[in-house]
Amino acid sequence: KFRYGILPTAMNEGHILVLEELDAAEPAILFTLQGVMEDDGVLTLTENAGEIIKAHPKFRIVATANTLGPGDETGLYTGTHVLNAAHLDRWTAVFNMGYLQQDREQALLLKKAPSLTKRTANAFVKLANAVRKAADQEQVFCTFSTRRLLALARKSVSLGSITLALEITVLNKLAKNDRQVVYEIAQRHLPELESEKGGTTA
Repeated sequence: KFRYGILPTAMNEGHILVLEELDAAEPAILFTLQGVMEDDGVLTLTENAGEIIKAHPKFRIVATANTLGPGDETGLYTGTHVLNAAHLDRWTAVFNMGYLQQDREQALLLKKAPSLTKRTANAFVKLANAVRKAADQEQVFCTFSTRRLLALARKSVSLGSITLALEITVLNKLAKNDRQVVYEIAQRHLPELESEKGGTTA
């Protein structure tokens, strides 16, 4: 018996279909969305005797991606693909999402790592923003995502050492030159690195 998959079900019932990491999808797969993303989108199910699914008025598709369509220009997102121009043209709106504002990101750290002090949370966010600025200026070729920031906060609490937490959640993931620059930035924002002797070195 034929069973409807996620896409035809969402189209029939008027759900929002979220496609995560769109730029990691194989281009041939994305071609199946071409007709679906037209104004009067339809999907032809050849496996079900050519049944045609018409999109419910409330059906929507949203997607996330780490690149902007033309491909990865940073070298940070191996495995992503250039998105077909015709496919890109079918997205009616594209938003570039930045990082949270400093106070909101700090609040997130305190929520996810309740034992963290406000002072340390503030220092971590300033460190992350400084590294992001360095990346924008091409002083480093790495990112400091909110995910990485949360890992740093949680490990610093569970290990009782900012130095060790920085090493295993951030520095050990970086190339030699980036590691050196990020460590120097960290020294300016985290005085604990000097007081916790015997820990991380660049």
